Amino acid sequence: EKRTLEEIITSLMQTCGFGNVIFPIKPVSGGFLHRMYKVVTECGTYAVKCLNPEIMSREGVLDNYERAESLECILEKEDIPIVPAITIDGKKMQNIDGRYFYIFRWQEGQITDWNNITDEQCYIAGNILGKIHAIDPQEVSHKEPEISHIDWHEYLRKANKQNSEIATVLEDNVQLLIDVEKELNRARKS
Repeated sequence: EKRTLEEIITSLMQTCGFGNVIFPIKPVSGGFLHRMYKVVTECGTYAVKCLNPEIMSREGVLDNYERAESLECILEKEDIPIVPAITIDGKKMQNIDGRYFYIFRWQEGQITDWNNITDEQCYIAGNILGKIHAIDPQEVSHKEPEISHIDWHEYLRKANKQNSEIATVLEDNVQLLIDVEKELNRARKS
């Protein structure tokens, strides 16, 4: 018998040592590819990121997440102000019932509207970027860049065929995605 996502998250929190869930699990808006939930347990309040099963089934995706986690660890070590996933038994990514999750400490906050960003916020963001760029790469040998080749129109076709909830968002942003991918490849080459 298949468990519901709520049951899986409840089990995840208990297994990871965060205790019993004491309030209903609530979805948090914002993500397009993955889903985030606010989970309150006996030990505190957490954001649980449920990774999209379709994305997680792709070839090489676990290697990509492993690289991202190693970069996150470098940022943590350098005291860059990030909200890192919690490490449990030496792992950030948790797997339960074939589903993959990251658990974060809950952060109260809100997104600042583009038109209301202050000079001070820009200064803070610039300072953080400067600290990131100042991290010593520690003898990283030159490697030819991996160039991205994503057929965004094919993804749109598949999303429409499956009546996916992301189809409209993808259709509205397909040219933006193509342009961003071009910029990504240009940046990787430089």
